[in-house]
Amino acid sequence: SFKLSLGHWVNDGAMVLFFFLVGMEIKHELVHGELSSRERAMLPVFGALGGMVAPAAIYLLFHREGPAVAGWGVPMATDIAFALAVLAIISSHLPAALRTFLLTLAVVDDLIAILIIAVFYTAQIHWLELGLFFVPVLAYAFLVQRWPRWFAEKRWAAWVVLLPLACLAWALLHASGIHATIAGVVLGFTVPVLRKDPSAGPGPGLAMTFEHVHRPLSSGFAVPVFAFFSAGVAVGGWAG
Repeated sequence: SFKLSLGHWVNDGAMVLFFFLVGMEIKHELVHGELSSRERAMLPVFGALGGMVAPAAIYLLFHREGPAVAGWGVPMATDIAFALAVLAIISSHLPAALRTFLLTLAVVDDLIAILIIAVFYTAQIHWLELGLFFVPVLAYAFLVQRWPRWFAEKRWAAWVVLLPLACLAWALLHASGIHATIAGVVLGFTVPVLRKDPSAGPGPGLAMTFEHVHRPLSSGFAVPVFAFFSAGVAVGGWAG
């Protein structure tokens, strides 16, 4: 299952870092931001649901019979990478609440679309690999929750200790047949966004440190390369 084209390695592999950062940002807004109240959090969720059901209904209205019926899931997904790229360009001109709303809407839309692909468009789900996926995820969550200050101060520790667990989680989820980028969101939600150590005083948690470290790699490499292959460019006979 790992005999992938270069484009698929970018889509399923490099973009995990992007989704990892998105997961942390959404968690920050849920814990200590614009989405901390349930009422505010539900608005973009229902907005995303409406933005998916309506295109699918319109598609089925024009394709009621024949093999094209199976394509109802295609118009449901928002291209989150490009949506957030547009937000990044105009974010300085948007209120923080509006940017958070659009960010959450795009992420929820994309996650639901991935789940729909997993349920309706995956030939077979390998349940053993899917169950094993939670083992490195739980180990990752335990480490970042138990010793966040150590990982924040020892930058090398994340690469030596956490990165192998993240790669294992990605590999198991990919082997299960489910889109592996979900691993990035799941791992991002495990990282604490607020300090848990009373001796360190109040302030941002480990998520802020991870964001400063990984944001340049995501914005400078993962997303541009993803956009490159999404345009259909072929490299050495491989196309995205």
